[in-house]
Amino acid sequence: MTSSSPSKIQAAASSAHIDRRAEISHPDGVPIQIEVRHGLQAVRDLRSLLLELAARIHAASTTRLILLLEDSRISRERLAEEVAAARRVLAPEVSNRLAVAVVEGGHIDSLATGGEFGWFEPELVARLQGLNQTRPIPDTRPHSHFAITKILVGRWLRRLEPISRAELAAAAGYSIPTIAKSVSGLSGYLVPGRADRVGLAEFPDKAWADLVSRTDEARKTTYLGDVSGQPRTWSYLQSRISEALGDRVAVGGVLAARFWDPRFDLSGMPRLDISTRSAHGEMPIDEILRVDPGLVPVDRGSSAIRIAVHGVFEHDWSVAWDDQRHISVVNPVECLLDLLEMRLESQAEALIERLRRGERP
Repeated sequence: MTSSSPSKIQAAASSAHIDRRAEISHPDGVPIQIEVRHGLQAVRDLRSLLLELAARIHAASTTRLILLLEDSRISRERLAEEVAAARRVLAPEVSNRLAVAVVEGGHIDSLATGGEFGWFEPELVARLQGLNQTRPIPDTRPHSHFAITKILVGRWLRRLEPISRAELAAAAGYSIPTIAKSVSGLSGYLVPGRADRVGLAEFPDKAWADLVSRTDEARKTTYLGDVSGQPRTWSYLQSRISEALGDRVAVGGVLAARFWDPRFDLSGMPRLDISTRSAHGEMPIDEILRVDPGLVPVDRGSSAIRIAVHGVFEHDWSVAWDDQRHISVVNPVECLLDLLEMRLESQAEALIERLRRGERP
Protein backbone atom coordinates (compact mmCIF):
# COMPACT_ATOMS: atom_id res chain seq x y z
CA MET A 1 0.00 0.00 0.00
CA THR A 2 1.63 3.18 -1.13
CA SER A 3 -1.01 5.84 -1.65
CA SER A 4 -4.31 7.02 -0.26
CA SER A 5 -5.44 8.85 -3.40
CA PRO A 6 -8.98 7.89 -4.51
CA SER A 7 -7.87 6.80 -7.96
CA LYS A 8 -5.20 4.44 -6.69
CA ILE A 9 -7.50 3.05 -4.07
CA GLN A 10 -10.03 2.28 -6.77
CA ALA A 11 -7.41 0.85 -9.09
CA ALA A 12 -6.13 -1.54 -6.44
CA ALA A 13 -9.55 -2.60 -5.28
CA SER A 14 -10.74 -6.04 -6.35
CA SER A 15 -13.78 -8.19 -5.81
CA ALA A 16 -12.62 -9.23 -2.36
CA HIS A 17 -14.52 -12.23 -1.04
CA ILE A 18 -16.98 -11.63 1.81
CA ASP A 19 -18.64 -14.61 3.49
CA ARG A 20 -21.67 -12.71 4.77
CA ARG A 21 -22.98 -9.27 5.55
CA ALA A 22 -25.08 -7.84 8.35
CA GLU A 23 -26.02 -4.50 9.81
CA ILE A 24 -26.20 -3.03 13.30
CA SER A 25 -27.13 0.43 14.50
CA HIS A 26 -24.89 3.07 16.04
CA PRO A 27 -26.46 4.74 19.12
CA ASP A 28 -26.95 7.88 17.01
CA GLY A 29 -29.13 5.88 14.60
CA VAL A 30 -26.65 5.63 11.72
CA PRO A 31 -26.43 2.06 10.37
CA ILE A 32 -23.06 0.30 10.39
CA GLN A 33 -22.33 -2.32 7.76
CA ILE A 34 -20.65 -5.49 8.97
CA GLU A 35 -18.49 -7.43 6.51
CA VAL A 36 -17.58 -10.91 7.79
CA ARG A 37 -14.65 -12.90 6.40
CA HIS A 38 -14.01 -16.39 7.72
CA GLY A 39 -10.66 -18.18 7.71
CA LEU A 40 -8.59 -15.50 5.97
CA GLN A 41 -5.27 -17.13 4.99
CA ALA A 42 -3.20 -14.77 2.82
CA VAL A 43 -1.89 -11.30 3.61
CA ARG A 44 -2.50 -10.22 0.02
CA ASP A 45 -6.20 -11.07 0.45
CA LEU A 46 -6.33 -8.91 3.58
CA ARG A 47 -4.74 -5.99 1.74
CA SER A 48 -7.14 -6.36 -1.16
CA LEU A 49 -10.07 -6.52 1.23
CA LEU A 50 -9.01 -3.38 3.10
CA LEU A 51 -8.61 -1.44 -0.15
CA GLU A 52 -11.99 -2.63 -1.40
CA LEU A 53 -13.69 -1.42 1.77
CA ALA A 54 -11.74 1.85 1.77
CA ALA A 55 -12.89 2.53 -1.80
CA ARG A 56 -16.51 1.94 -0.81
CA ILE A 57 -16.20 4.29 2.15
CA HIS A 58 -14.58 6.96 0.00
CA ALA A 59 -17.38 6.75 -2.57
CA ALA A 60 -20.20 6.91 0.00
CA SER A 61 -19.62 9.70 2.49
CA THR A 62 -22.03 8.30 5.09
CA THR A 63 -20.80 4.70 5.06
CA ARG A 64 -19.36 3.17 8.23
CA LEU A 65 -17.89 -0.31 8.01
CA ILE A 66 -16.60 -2.97 10.37
CA LEU A 67 -14.51 -5.79 8.94
CA LEU A 68 -15.01 -8.82 11.19
CA LEU A 69 -12.33 -11.52 10.72
CA GLU A 70 -13.46 -14.89 12.02
CA ASP A 71 -10.80 -17.52 12.82
CA SER A 72 -8.16 -15.92 10.60
CA ARG A 73 -5.16 -18.09 9.69
CA ILE A 74 -2.93 -15.00 9.80
CA SER A 75 -1.31 -14.34 13.17
CA ARG A 76 -2.79 -11.65 15.39
CA GLU A 77 0.49 -9.73 15.27
CA ARG A 78 0.65 -9.73 11.47
CA LEU A 79 -2.99 -8.72 11.21
CA ALA A 80 -2.34 -5.77 13.52
CA GLU A 81 0.70 -4.73 11.45
CA GLU A 82 -1.20 -4.83 8.16
CA VAL A 83 -4.18 -2.93 9.53
CA ALA A 84 -1.91 -0.29 11.05
CA ALA A 85 -0.06 0.07 7.74
CA ALA A 86 -3.33 0.54 5.89
CA ARG A 87 -4.53 3.17 8.32
CA ARG A 88 -1.30 5.15 7.91
CA VAL A 89 -1.84 5.59 4.16
CA LEU A 90 -5.61 6.05 4.14
CA ALA A 91 -7.08 9.52 4.45
CA PRO A 92 -8.52 10.22 7.94
CA GLU A 93 -12.03 10.66 6.56
CA VAL A 94 -11.79 7.07 5.31
CA SER A 95 -9.88 5.37 8.13
CA ASN A 96 -12.05 7.02 10.78
CA ARG A 97 -15.04 5.14 9.40
CA LEU A 98 -13.37 1.73 9.11
CA ALA A 99 -13.00 -0.55 12.13
CA VAL A 100 -11.41 -4.00 12.10
CA ALA A 101 -12.05 -6.73 14.65
CA VAL A 102 -11.14 -10.39 15.06
CA VAL A 103 -13.15 -13.30 16.40
CA GLU A 104 -11.15 -16.05 18.06
CA GLY A 105 -12.93 -18.82 19.91
CA GLY A 106 -16.10 -16.76 19.96
CA HIS A 107 -14.39 -13.77 21.59
CA ILE A 108 -14.40 -10.45 19.73
CA ASP A 109 -11.50 -8.03 20.03
CA SER A 110 -10.65 -4.83 18.21
CA LEU A 111 -7.59 -4.55 15.98
CA ALA A 112 -8.15 -0.98 14.84
CA THR A 113 -10.88 1.44 15.74
CA GLY A 114 -11.61 4.57 13.73
CA GLY A 115 -12.41 7.94 15.24
CA GLU A 116 -16.15 7.42 14.87
CA PHE A 117 -16.01 4.11 16.75
CA GLY A 118 -14.84 5.30 20.14
CA TRP A 119 -17.70 3.33 21.68
CA PHE A 120 -16.23 0.04 20.37
CA GLU A 121 -15.70 -1.31 23.87
CA PRO A 122 -17.86 -2.62 25.41
CA GLU A 123 -21.12 -1.62 23.69
CA LEU A 124 -20.10 -2.50 20.16
CA VAL A 125 -18.66 -5.83 21.26
CA ALA A 126 -21.98 -6.71 22.86
CA ARG A 127 -23.79 -5.91 19.64
CA LEU A 128 -21.32 -7.87 17.55
CA GLN A 129 -21.61 -10.85 19.88
CA GLY A 130 -25.27 -10.92 18.94
CA LEU A 131 -24.47 -10.74 15.24
CA ASN A 132 -26.31 -13.95 14.51
CA GLN A 133 -29.48 -12.20 15.61
CA THR A 134 -29.01 -9.20 13.30
CA ARG A 135 -30.82 -8.91 10.00
CA PRO A 136 -28.70 -10.32 7.15
CA ILE A 137 -28.27 -8.12 4.10
CA PRO A 138 -28.19 -9.88 0.74
CA ASP A 139 -25.57 -8.70 -1.71
CA THR A 140 -28.08 -7.87 -4.44
CA ARG A 141 -26.73 -4.70 -6.00
CA PRO A 142 -27.40 -4.72 -9.75
CA HIS A 143 -24.75 -6.00 -12.12
CA SER A 144 -21.98 -3.44 -12.60
CA HIS A 145 -22.84 -3.03 -16.28
CA PHE A 146 -26.33 -1.79 -15.38
CA ALA A 147 -25.03 0.79 -12.91
CA ILE A 148 -22.34 2.06 -15.29
CA THR A 149 -24.72 2.21 -18.25
CA LYS A 150 -27.21 4.21 -16.18
CA ILE A 151 -24.53 6.74 -15.18
CA LEU A 152 -23.24 7.23 -18.72
CA VAL A 153 -26.73 7.46 -20.24
CA GLY A 154 -27.70 9.96 -17.56
CA ARG A 155 -24.67 12.11 -18.35
CA TRP A 156 -25.41 11.91 -22.08
CA LEU A 157 -29.03 12.95 -21.55
CA ARG A 158 -27.87 15.96 -19.54
CA ARG A 159 -25.15 16.78 -22.06
CA LEU A 160 -22.34 16.52 -19.52
CA GLU A 161 -18.68 16.21 -20.50
CA PRO A 162 -16.83 12.84 -20.44
CA ILE A 163 -15.29 11.92 -17.10
CA SER A 164 -12.15 10.03 -16.13
CA ARG A 165 -12.30 6.32 -15.36
CA ALA A 166 -11.35 7.06 -11.75
CA GLU A 167 -14.26 9.50 -11.44
CA LEU A 168 -16.61 6.94 -12.99
CA ALA A 169 -15.31 4.27 -10.61
CA ALA A 170 -15.95 6.53 -7.60
CA ALA A 171 -19.43 7.43 -8.85
CA ALA A 172 -20.41 3.83 -9.60
CA GLY A 173 -18.72 2.26 -6.59
CA TYR A 174 -16.79 -0.31 -8.62
CA SER A 175 -13.09 -0.87 -9.22
CA ILE A 176 -11.37 0.54 -12.30
CA PRO A 177 -10.87 -2.94 -13.85
CA THR A 178 -14.63 -3.49 -13.53
CA ILE A 179 -15.27 -0.09 -15.09
CA ALA A 180 -12.95 -0.93 -18.01
CA LYS A 181 -14.75 -4.23 -18.65
CA SER A 182 -18.19 -2.62 -18.69
CA VAL A 183 -17.09 0.35 -20.79
CA SER A 184 -15.64 -2.01 -23.41
CA GLY A 185 -19.17 -3.24 -24.06
CA LEU A 186 -20.15 0.30 -25.05
CA SER A 187 -17.20 0.84 -27.40
CA GLY A 188 -19.36 1.60 -30.43
CA TYR A 189 -21.10 4.46 -28.64
CA LEU A 190 -18.18 6.20 -26.91
CA VAL A 191 -16.71 9.60 -27.69
CA PRO A 192 -13.73 8.79 -29.96
CA GLY A 193 -10.15 9.78 -29.26
CA ARG A 194 -10.61 10.08 -25.48
CA ALA A 195 -8.84 7.06 -24.02
CA ASP A 196 -8.34 8.91 -20.72
CA ARG A 197 -12.01 9.88 -20.34
CA VAL A 198 -15.35 8.14 -20.85
CA GLY A 199 -18.53 9.55 -22.35
CA LEU A 200 -21.21 8.57 -24.83
CA ALA A 201 -21.22 10.10 -28.30
CA GLU A 202 -24.73 8.81 -29.04
CA PHE A 203 -27.58 7.02 -27.31
CA PRO A 204 -26.56 3.36 -26.74
CA ASP A 205 -29.69 1.70 -28.14
CA LYS A 206 -28.61 -1.90 -27.64
CA ALA A 207 -27.29 -1.42 -24.09
CA TRP A 208 -30.39 0.60 -23.18
CA ALA A 209 -32.73 -2.07 -24.56
CA ASP A 210 -30.87 -4.69 -22.50
CA LEU A 211 -31.19 -2.55 -19.38
CA VAL A 212 -34.90 -1.94 -19.93
CA SER A 213 -35.62 -5.63 -20.62
CA ARG A 214 -33.94 -6.58 -17.35
CA THR A 215 -35.22 -3.76 -15.16
CA ASP A 216 -36.30 -6.22 -12.48
CA GLU A 217 -32.64 -7.20 -12.07
CA ALA A 218 -31.44 -3.59 -12.15
CA ARG A 219 -33.64 -2.39 -9.28
CA LYS A 220 -36.09 -3.69 -6.71
CA THR A 221 -39.70 -2.48 -6.67
CA THR A 222 -42.59 -2.89 -4.21
CA TYR A 223 -46.14 -1.96 -5.20
CA LEU A 224 -48.69 -0.51 -2.81
CA GLY A 225 -52.43 -0.38 -3.38
CA ASP A 226 -55.37 1.23 -1.61
CA VAL A 227 -58.03 -0.95 -0.02
CA SER A 228 -59.94 1.76 1.83
CA GLY A 229 -62.25 2.66 -1.03
CA GLN A 230 -61.39 6.32 -0.42
CA PRO A 231 -57.83 6.74 -1.75
CA ARG A 232 -55.80 9.78 -0.75
CA THR A 233 -54.84 12.34 -3.35
CA TRP A 234 -51.47 12.09 -5.08
CA SER A 235 -50.32 15.37 -3.53
CA TYR A 236 -51.24 14.16 -0.04
CA LEU A 237 -49.37 10.88 -0.44
CA GLN A 238 -46.31 12.57 -1.97
CA SER A 239 -46.05 15.27 0.69
CA ARG A 240 -46.57 12.87 3.60
CA ILE A 241 -44.04 10.37 2.29
CA SER A 242 -41.51 13.16 1.65
CA GLU A 243 -42.08 14.43 5.18
CA ALA A 244 -41.61 10.95 6.66
CA LEU A 245 -38.47 9.96 4.69
CA GLY A 246 -36.73 13.31 4.15
CA ASP A 247 -33.66 13.10 1.93
CA ARG A 248 -34.06 9.34 1.55
CA VAL A 249 -36.82 9.75 -1.03
CA ALA A 250 -37.33 11.34 -4.44
CA VAL A 251 -40.35 11.37 -6.74
CA GLY A 252 -40.13 9.65 -10.11
CA GLY A 253 -42.46 8.62 -12.90
CA VAL A 254 -44.86 11.27 -14.20
CA LEU A 255 -43.95 13.87 -11.57
CA ALA A 256 -40.26 13.62 -12.44
CA ALA A 257 -41.04 13.66 -16.17
CA ARG A 258 -42.90 16.96 -15.74
CA PHE A 259 -39.81 18.40 -14.08
CA TRP A 260 -37.40 17.26 -16.78
CA ASP A 261 -39.85 18.22 -19.54
CA PRO A 262 -42.44 20.91 -18.64
CA ARG A 263 -44.27 20.01 -21.86
CA PHE A 264 -44.58 16.35 -20.92
CA ASP A 265 -47.67 15.08 -22.71
CA LEU A 266 -49.85 13.06 -20.33
CA SER A 267 -53.06 14.02 -18.60
CA GLY A 268 -53.63 12.51 -15.19
CA MET A 269 -51.26 10.23 -13.34
CA PRO A 270 -51.39 6.40 -13.46
CA ARG A 271 -49.57 6.02 -10.14
CA LEU A 272 -47.09 7.71 -7.81
CA ASP A 273 -43.51 6.53 -8.37
CA ILE A 274 -40.97 7.15 -5.63
CA SER A 275 -37.38 6.02 -5.20
CA THR A 276 -35.79 5.48 -1.80
CA ARG A 277 -32.11 5.20 -1.05
CA SER A 278 -30.19 3.02 1.39
CA ALA A 279 -26.81 1.33 1.65
CA HIS A 280 -28.14 -1.95 0.23
CA GLY A 281 -31.28 -0.90 -1.62
CA GLU A 282 -33.70 -1.77 1.20
CA MET A 283 -37.07 -0.01 1.00
CA PRO A 284 -38.68 1.54 4.12
CA ILE A 285 -42.07 0.03 3.33
CA ASP A 286 -43.23 0.00 6.95
CA GLU A 287 -42.62 3.75 7.23
CA ILE A 288 -44.55 4.40 4.03
CA LEU A 289 -47.48 2.23 5.12
CA ARG A 290 -47.78 4.30 8.32
CA VAL A 291 -48.44 7.38 6.16
CA ASP A 292 -51.83 5.99 5.08
CA PRO A 293 -53.57 3.04 6.80
CA GLY A 294 -55.39 2.33 3.54
CA LEU A 295 -52.19 1.25 1.77
CA VAL A 296 -51.19 -2.42 1.51
CA PRO A 297 -48.59 -4.29 -0.58
CA VAL A 298 -50.07 -5.65 -3.83
CA ASP A 299 -48.86 -7.66 -6.80
CA ARG A 300 -47.28 -5.99 -9.80
CA GLY A 301 -50.28 -6.76 -11.98
CA SER A 302 -52.86 -5.43 -9.53
CA SER A 303 -55.33 -2.80 -10.78
CA ALA A 304 -55.26 -1.25 -7.30
CA ILE A 305 -51.65 0.00 -7.48
CA ARG A 306 -51.30 3.53 -6.17
CA ILE A 307 -47.59 3.71 -5.41
CA ALA A 308 -44.50 2.05 -6.87
CA VAL A 309 -41.53 2.14 -4.49
CA HIS A 310 -38.14 1.59 -6.11
CA GLY A 311 -35.16 0.72 -3.91
CA VAL A 312 -31.96 2.46 -5.00
CA PHE A 313 -28.47 1.68 -3.72
CA GLU A 314 -26.51 4.55 -2.19
CA HIS A 315 -23.94 4.44 -5.01
CA ASP A 316 -26.69 4.75 -7.62
CA TRP A 317 -28.49 7.67 -5.95
CA SER A 318 -28.62 10.79 -8.11
CA VAL A 319 -31.42 13.35 -7.78
CA ALA A 320 -32.28 16.94 -8.64
CA TRP A 321 -34.18 19.56 -6.66
CA ASP A 322 -37.46 21.01 -7.93
CA ASP A 323 -37.54 24.59 -6.63
CA GLN A 324 -41.18 25.11 -7.53
CA ARG A 325 -42.58 22.06 -5.76
CA HIS A 326 -39.81 21.82 -3.14
CA ILE A 327 -39.21 18.12 -3.73
CA SER A 328 -36.34 15.93 -4.90
CA VAL A 329 -36.84 14.25 -8.27
CA VAL A 330 -35.04 11.20 -9.64
CA ASN A 331 -32.51 11.51 -12.44
CA PRO A 332 -33.71 11.18 -16.07
CA VAL A 333 -32.66 7.53 -16.35
CA GLU A 334 -34.73 6.40 -13.34
CA CYS A 335 -37.60 8.53 -14.64
CA LEU A 336 -37.45 6.83 -18.04
CA LEU A 337 -37.41 3.37 -16.44
CA ASP A 338 -40.53 4.33 -14.48
CA LEU A 339 -42.32 5.51 -17.64
CA LEU A 340 -41.39 2.40 -19.60
CA GLU A 341 -42.56 0.15 -16.78
CA MET A 342 -45.95 1.92 -17.06
CA ARG A 343 -45.86 1.26 -20.84
CA LEU A 344 -45.62 4.97 -21.65
CA GLU A 345 -43.20 4.28 -24.51
CA SER A 346 -44.07 7.29 -26.70
CA GLN A 347 -43.75 9.69 -23.78
CA ALA A 348 -40.39 8.15 -22.85
CA GLU A 349 -39.11 8.52 -26.42
CA ALA A 350 -40.24 12.15 -26.52
CA LEU A 351 -38.49 12.86 -23.22
CA ILE A 352 -35.24 11.31 -24.50
CA GLU A 353 -35.39 13.46 -27.62
CA ARG A 354 -36.07 16.69 -25.75
CA LEU A 355 -33.29 16.05 -23.26
CA ARG A 356 -30.94 15.19 -26.11
CA ARG A 357 -31.70 18.56 -27.71
CA GLY A 358 -31.01 20.30 -24.42
CA GLU A 359 -34.65 21.19 -23.72
CA ARG A 360 -34.65 20.77 -19.98
CA PRO A 361 -35.21 22.98 -16.92
